[in-house]
Amino acid sequence: MKSEHVYLQSDSTIIKQANKCRDLFYDSIGQKFDKNARTWKHIVPRHALAVAIARNAGDDVAGESLGKDRTTILHARKRHAQNMKYWTAYPLYFKKAQDIVRICLEETEREARLEVIEKMIQNLEAEKKYIKSLI
Repeated sequence: MKSEHVYLQSDSTIIKQANKCRDLFYDSIGQKFDKNARTWKHIVPRHALAVAIARNAGDDVAGESLGKDRTTILHARKRHAQNMKYWTAYPLYFKKAQDIVRICLEETEREARLEVIEKMIQNLEAEKKYIKSLI
């Protein structure tokens, strides 16, 4: 599923930001990220983070950041409602992941927008100067 957000940066920039979100999330819960771990201690937070990233940046970005393929991310999203209901720690992990991801990606988006606006201003200033030279 593609995110509803329109990002001005490249896919690689978004993936770098998603990786930053991943690292912040794992630091905040006191765990080391392990994409291959199959214990509940690792699966529960990884699924919560997968859904948070996928909702904000898309399934492919979430998969790339977590070292999983798109179908694994789709599975995490499909099971999200049940996980919220039946996995004890999942809602807490998801809330934390969602907050971190939103802040990380929105911050990057604002920075990218500022860069675009600065370029637009420079172009308008150059055009203004050119038009004045014609008068």
